[in-house]
Order: sequence, then C-alpha cells, then structure tokens
Amino acid sequence: GCGSGNAGDNSGNHSQQEESKDSEVLKDSENTEDFEKILEVSQHYIEKNKYLSNCADDPIGSDKLVQFFTVRTAPALMEIINRFEAQNQKYLDTNYKEFIVNLFAKSSALFLVENLKGKNTIDYKQYGIYLSDTFHGALKGILIKMGK
Repeated sequence: GCGSGNAGDNSGNHSQQEESKDSEVLKDSENTEDFEKILEVSQHYIEKNKYLSNCADDPIGSDKLVQFFTVRTAPALMEIINRFEAQNQKYLDTNYKEFIVNLFAKSSALFLVENLKGKNTIDYKQYGIYLSDTFHGALKGILIKMGK
C-alpha cells in the first residue's frame, strides 16, 4: 500500500488543507521559465511528503504518482513553450506542443518515481539539467527546422 496517504488521496495523515497547500506550491512552478526549477519543486514536494515514497513501490501507487506529477508539470511546460513561441514569432501546431509537453512531463514524472524507488544511476539534480537542456534544445531545433 501507500502508507498514510496516496497521490491525490487525502486519507491518512495528509489533510486536505495540506494537499491544497502542496498543490499550490507545485502550481507556483507554472510561473517559472526554468524546467530545472519545476523539477526541484517536484522533488521538494516528495521530500516534504514522505508517504509518497511508499507509493513508488506499489504498482498502482506508482502509476498514480506518475499521473500526479505529469498533470502538475504539464501546464508549466506548455507555458514555457508559449513564451518561447512568442519570443521567436514562430508557432507550433497544438498537437505538436501537446506531444512535446507530454513527452517531457511524463519523462520527468517517471524519473521522479524511479528516484523514489532508488533505481536511478544519475543524480536527480543532474537529471534535471539534462532534461532541461534537452527540452530547450528540442525547442531550438524545431525552430531551425521551421526555417528561423
């Protein structure tokens, strides 16, 4: 089981008020242009809510954790793409943007869960740098392909 709580579940020792406050902290990451900061906020959330570690080893809990963090990081990634488009006066197809957001949001969420399981060989902070660099590099590469 997932111990005293569950991702998105307010049972156990994790009150609805705490969950709301924590979700607001994650939502604050939507205001950053820095993908690494989004990942730091997610990691801090996990460290603050130790019961989530119990969920990582549970197959259903693990899936819920991936979904939980994917849903919370996707809007921030979309906002970064929107700002990038506006700065460069080049606009991507909506489906393409959603694909990029899902790819990177799920990747970061999966890595978070694997990190909780202790299965990562790469330091989480270093992974954040790799993922952020890859995300921004992909956006720049797409612009080049578009002819900018």
